[in-house]
Amino acid sequence: MNSPWTSRATLVFPLIAFGAPWTGWTLLNVLHPHRGTALWWSLFLTGCCCSVAGFVASYVESGWAGPKSLIQRTARLRLPIGWWLYAFFLFTLGGIISTAIYGYAHGGVGTIKPLMLFTLFTPSSLFWLLTGPLGEEFGWRGFLLPRLLQGYSPLISAIVLGIIWELWHFPLYYHTFLPDFRGVANFTIGVLGLSLLVTVLFIHTNQSLAPVIALHWTANVSMSAVHKMFPGVRPADAQDSYDMITMAIITLFVVTFFMPSIRRRRPELTEVLPSQCGL
Repeated sequence: MNSPWTSRATLVFPLIAFGAPWTGWTLLNVLHPHRGTALWWSLFLTGCCCSVAGFVASYVESGWAGPKSLIQRTARLRLPIGWWLYAFFLFTLGGIISTAIYGYAHGGVGTIKPLMLFTLFTPSSLFWLLTGPLGEEFGWRGFLLPRLLQGYSPLISAIVLGIIWELWHFPLYYHTFLPDFRGVANFTIGVLGLSLLVTVLFIHTNQSLAPVIALHWTANVSMSAVHKMFPGVRPADAQDSYDMITMAIITLFVVTFFMPSIRRRRPELTEVLPSQCGL
């Protein structure tokens, strides 16, 4: 990428992606507004500026072709069914496995109601598409990841982005579980794992953003539906370790299986950047 706007775009992106959320989340922790109030939501949703940063930086870099490319990649829906199943049900599968193991280890699972999995698609669950999935992915995977893939393998790019992603969350979560070492470890493993899983999906779907958004969303909401599927298993903090270990094993399996395609740089992935493909 030889555009003179490139350096400006890579400066604009973190200024917006970090500046607005860090300001809003810091105020959230300083002012302590009641959860659910207009002030609380306005400060909490500053995290959506990550996607705003993706659109603005893309425009700075390539003019209107940049945001147009992001929209086109979101509308790229004709993908192998296997990758849609991966996007929508990978975390659900992990939740079912971990809940079943936890239940059997703590007195049994009781009645299983598989149809309750469809609560994944209730309005209350779909609402959370507006936060991390739509509010972040046009920045992380829409703008930043393709740029990282220009210089690094998908594996290294996923790790680098995972570290950046974790640091980005710091002002939001430091007051709750980040002061605790176990909380930091769990959060680090979770964010890095999700970054790896998303990157595998990203490079095998020609950088389509729709399945990436779906995977991010299900990572956030699938456990709620799984708990309703197992009403006899009472959710407790003790299950968090089961969930984390299960998803760590699944992530390790996925990364190992796709290692040949993610450990080396794939130049063809950069062709979708507007400045290179003439959009």
